[in-house]
Amino acid sequence: MLFRNIEIRNFVIADILILVISLLTCFFITPNIFPLLLIQWILINIAIFTLLYYRYLNLSKLALEIDKVLHSSDIHEIAYHKEGELNILGSEINKMIIRINEQTKELSKDKLYLVDSLADLSHQIKTPLTSLILTNTMLLERSTESHIINQLIVQKKMLNRIQ
Repeated sequence: MLFRNIEIRNFVIADILILVISLLTCFFITPNIFPLLLIQWILINIAIFTLLYYRYLNLSKLALEIDKVLHSSDIHEIAYHKEGELNILGSEINKMIIRINEQTKELSKDKLYLVDSLADLSHQIKTPLTSLILTNTMLLERSTESHIINQLIVQKKMLNRIQ
């Protein structure tokens, strides 16, 4: 998990180069502190890699939480209550989740309003439209002049399209 990150790989390379240079210098100048330097280097690296491991573990958890938010219809908050940069990031993501939830609720309300409005419009148009269709049909049946019949047929087609 750690070594997939370029920063960690670069750190390891630099760390090994520092160790080699330090050990070679120490070995040729003061060979009696060679084991002490090696032990110190090992302990420092254990501490650094332990801290890095937990930092990247927390980053990985945060990435999984973000993935859940992106791929789930049930959006929940990410639980971060400690101090530190990752927790500030988690807090900011929570703010974003809250805003997304609010916008989703607003969009749902708007969608329902639109559906209700369209149903109301449709209902209000049906009565006059039916009246116009009936009047058009009656006029078609009673008309004898061809230019009026042609005009009524065109109107009937338009009324059918509206319906």
